[in-house]
Amino acid sequence: MSESRTPPAEGNISETPVPRDSPGEILVQDGLSTRYVNETILSRVLEEERELLSVMGSPSGDSNLIGKPVSFDIRGIFSGFNQFMTDTRSYYPTRWHAMQLWQAFVTNVDPIAKILHIPTTQATVYAAINSPHNLKEDLDALLFSIYFGAVTSLTPAAAESLLGEDKSIALNKYKQGLEQSLAAANILDTPSIRSLQAMTIYLTCLRVYSGDRAVWTLTGLAIRSAQSIGLHRDGTNFRLSPFESEIRRRLWGYLCAIDSRAAEDHGIALSTSDGDSDTRLPVNVDDNELFPDMQELPLGRTKWTDMSFSLTMMETSRALSRLYRTADASSSGSVSSGSPSDQMLTDLTTRLETVYLKYCDSNIPIQNATLLCTNLMVAKLKFLVSHPWLNRRGVEHDVAQADDDTLAAACHILEISLQLQTEDLLRGFCWYFDTYTQNHILTYLLWHLRVKPVGPGVDRAWSAIDESLRVADHRNISREPGSRWKVLQLLKEKAMRIRHSCSTESNTTDSRYGEPPVMSMLTEGSEVILDESFWDFAATNLDMRGFEGGYFPNYST
Repeated sequence: MSESRTPPAEGNISETPVPRDSPGEILVQDGLSTRYVNETILSRVLEEERELLSVMGSPSGDSNLIGKPVSFDIRGIFSGFNQFMTDTRSYYPTRWHAMQLWQAFVTNVDPIAKILHIPTTQATVYAAINSPHNLKEDLDALLFSIYFGAVTSLTPAAAESLLGEDKSIALNKYKQGLEQSLAAANILDTPSIRSLQAMTIYLTCLRVYSGDRAVWTLTGLAIRSAQSIGLHRDGTNFRLSPFESEIRRRLWGYLCAIDSRAAEDHGIALSTSDGDSDTRLPVNVDDNELFPDMQELPLGRTKWTDMSFSLTMMETSRALSRLYRTADASSSGSVSSGSPSDQMLTDLTTRLETVYLKYCDSNIPIQNATLLCTNLMVAKLKFLVSHPWLNRRGVEHDVAQADDDTLAAACHILEISLQLQTEDLLRGFCWYFDTYTQNHILTYLLWHLRVKPVGPGVDRAWSAIDESLRVADHRNISREPGSRWKVLQLLKEKAMRIRHSCSTESNTTDSRYGEPPVMSMLTEGSEVILDESFWDFAATNLDMRGFEGGYFPNYST
């Protein structure tokens, strides 16, 4: 890659030069802002597919409002902080509806976002529903987050049947009540456990409606607020009660987990704030084993518990953070049997299996979800550990890395993800799993299919890609103009053009100057060799910089 670059015209999108000792990192100029990418696969694709840089940035104008439903403009959480607060009681559901929404929350949201202690919270919630006057602002915010989360988890038909109004109307109402309550609670200056619980539920549900960078940024704000009240330090350091320490651990562990996962949406391989924390993981126990006056915590149970799903997510998130730190510290980036990354993965897999998965009953929805989700996360970790592009120091002969085993592993990951999103038994949790498009794996597969458009497993890969993008596109989500979604769409278009050229060549006689231009393909194993006619076609139809660096052998004469 050349060191010199032409300065961009005002308003254009361009790559900002990055020092050569920072491989795997890209800084994209985006108007007055920039976009940072350090996820290895995506950054390498952007380096080699330079025209993709333009879709990583936002067009001129107010990009935050483009294609975004007004009701889910998240800037409202800030706009009311210094304004007169209206009475949030006008946004309350009826007492009957509030109790039904609480039950929906307990069934559909709490099992996968386990930050509340249901026995104590339920008593508080019911008391607040029956006597809504003069509630503390942070409790008011928690109530609205519960209503917002419950409605988010329901289908439009179920929400309308329960509430007697359109789902979008209910969501907008509870969102406004939540934002005003968080503002009244002064969450930026005086956060509390309750206001942070409300904010965390809100952030979890916002991903259903918005893929914007702002949602991840708000997660960072929540983490800073959590650090300001010491959640990154274990409660035992301050002689807090066992119960209070455990509630703090649940909240901190979950916040770090969603922060790490949300970063992937924007091409950032994040070593989370958890790396500077000594807060322990919560214990693997049911809610009914904890109570405020307890003198000591019970030992973690060797069985399925209310905490099992969230604990598997927290443990794999911590492992991913350690993996990134290990990769950054490595001088070679290579992974071999017995390496720190390989050993870490072996230890994690053994622990997850013996502590959690062996006790899961696949006939029970949340336990089936735990099996599938944990297998998905472990498979992704294995992919990252074994994938050659994890090497930040550069990889030569990239085409040799597009092997059939890696293709099969990537397909397997997408197929597990699709099962989570489409399994009828898991319908109550689909709202959550639909938010996690496997961007990293999709990027790899689309690169692979451009490098090797024919061969074993290609049809399987295309089937998994098409279904994954269909599910993602089906979501009622506003995507910011510079989101990773556009990169995936453009990569797919390029891969499809190459696939079409392969298909055309296999059904027509080779003609060097015929129309349309085609690839004359010879095969050596599963590798595609392109003759001169394809290079003539590509020079005028594709950005040829995407094929530099050994993607295809140069057979031009």
